[in-house]
Formats: sequence, structure tokens, C-alpha cells
Amino acid sequence: MVSHPELTEETLPTLPEASAAVVAPLLERGERDAEAPAEVLPALLVTPPWTTASRNERGPRAVDRDV
Repeated sequence: MVSHPELTEETLPTLPEASAAVVAPLLERGERDAEAPAEVLPALLVTPPWTTASRNERGPRAVDRDV
């Protein structure tokens, strides 16, 4: 929203009232929130699966033959 204020301003009138009530003050503030340090984020967000080795490179998957 803050990165593209012109798009946000253009879209704001089309938002439902409850959504617009949240977005408008953020747009008026005009600054981004500080980024959270990696230590407080879930591991999935810090190291997304697509940034690590593929499944084949990690080895075979476990298979339960009784299923």
C-alpha cells in the first residue's frame, strides 16, 4: 500500500467500508512498518521451501506400505 500509494488511493473507494477503514489510516501515515527480525518469524517465512534443496536432493521419502 505504501509502496504504491497512487494505486492504493485509486482502489480505496472500491473497498468495502470495513477494509477502507483499515487501509486509509495506513495510507495517510505514509510510511512502512519496520521489518521484523528473522529471529521472531516462523522458520517457513525465513527459509521458504523453494529456496532449499529439492526433494530429490534431500533423499528418498518415507513410504508406509501398510496404507
